[in-house]
Amino acid sequence: MNKSNPHEEPDSIGKLFCLLMLVILAYSNSFNAAWHLDDATNILHNTNVHINSLSSGDWIKAMHKPFTPHPVIFRPIAMLTFAANWFVGGRDVVGYHIVNIALHCVVAALLYFTILHLLGTPQIGGRYQNRRHFIALLTVALWALHPIQTQAVTYIVQRMTILATLFYLSAVFCFVKARGAQAQGKKSLFFGLCLVSFMLAMGSKQNSVTLPVTLLLIEIIFWDGPQLSKQKTIDPADC
Repeated sequence: MNKSNPHEEPDSIGKLFCLLMLVILAYSNSFNAAWHLDDATNILHNTNVHINSLSSGDWIKAMHKPFTPHPVIFRPIAMLTFAANWFVGGRDVVGYHIVNIALHCVVAALLYFTILHLLGTPQIGGRYQNRRHFIALLTVALWALHPIQTQAVTYIVQRMTILATLFYLSAVFCFVKARGAQAQGKKSLFFGLCLVSFMLAMGSKQNSVTLPVTLLLIEIIFWDGPQLSKQKTIDPADC
């Protein structure tokens, strides 16, 4: 039996930290990127998010869609973060880009730990035990540094996408933790956090509605599938 290296996990965390520093370096030239397209509609010209006080009424108003005759809740989690940015720095783009890049790094770290947990599920059976940290790091590197992420990170209003991804992945992580938990209390806690994360994802961008399908696929691929899908074993004595 191969013994695991006791320094494997600390070394991998250090490598993850270095990778996140590389992500920050890759986007370091975007801190002063100007406003573009939907940034104007959702932030610059949206007086709802132009918060200058701690009044609860102003923050509730920030969650509503701009330029509509009747108040309509519109991606409230994302809009609240824009309001917070405006409260701190107004129209200065630097603060918005700092938050976007920071959130991208948080998602990358969460992806790393989610992959580690998925590689420890029953259907995987420990086949990648000695390589799981490398697999997770490589996956995160390919995802976080891929040019396809540029729009979501550098286009300010696309923070909606980053937040939806963050909470979507948080829900997946909590689901995996719940499925692997032995204690009923811990299992219930993580299932509850999964539901909360799903609601926050929906409050960031509506395409998060696909999460239940994703969780079903994870259940089928990484566990034995839903209990209802299993055929009942017939006891010969019952015949």
